[in-house]
Amino acid sequence: MKNLKNYLSISLVLLTLLFYSNLVAQERVSPQQFDYVGIEHNEGLDEFLNILNANKSKTILTSNKKVDLLKNYLSSELSEARLDSESASVINSLHEKATSFTYLNDKNLFDNLEMSRNLRNYLKNLNSLIDNSRDLKSLKASIDSFCLEARSSELTNEELSILYGAASTAKFSADYWSNNMDKWEVHFDKTNTTQAKGFWSGVWDGIKHVAGADAEGAVAGAVGAAAANLIIGPGTVAYGAAIVTTGVANSVLSVF
Repeated sequence: MKNLKNYLSISLVLLTLLFYSNLVAQERVSPQQFDYVGIEHNEGLDEFLNILNANKSKTILTSNKKVDLLKNYLSSELSEARLDSESASVINSLHEKATSFTYLNDKNLFDNLEMSRNLRNYLKNLNSLIDNSRDLKSLKASIDSFCLEARSSELTNEELSILYGAASTAKFSADYWSNNMDKWEVHFDKTNTTQAKGFWSGVWDGIKHVAGADAEGAVAGAVGAAAANLIIGPGTVAYGAAIVTTGVANSVLSVF
């Protein structure tokens, strides 16, 4: 009987541990919860394209004028988000850095942003995955597999939110530019050497380059928001505003 009681006690402990481990696993954020980041990113690109088209009919759009229009667009998006003054100030600062090409021109962005070594390694692996992709189909499949693997890692939910937001941005951005590049060609700077060499002639190298830049912009926005103690996670307004708009900014600036 004593052995039976010990057995039952051990079994109860094991069942309790199993219950809580499953509960923790269920509470982990999932990649699908961040699809909205990529969707809103692409909607933002379309909105800004409409702004460019409307202004091109009125005046010649120099590079500086395009950046000014981008700044105005980001400011408008921030106002519509109706954030508290502290959150709005943080995101406005992120916008200023993005539109001054701080994130786009930083070749060691992940090393220069404050984050754990574990998250940094995952983000670098995501970048490598994008760089080594062969086409849109393989990129999407690789990102989906990568995100599922990351879910069982030691990354915190906040870190997963940053990673998944970047991955969603990259995946949806690649899809967007694969299907909408021709709509933007009229706004390309013909003196830009990368564009003059056929950067946007449908070659996958150009598309994945911009997708990677978008993801980096999204990471900068999310990490900046986290550093300012804004709540990071799926569906939170400040996080969404930060990660989506900085991703859009990097996307637009990378094609001008």
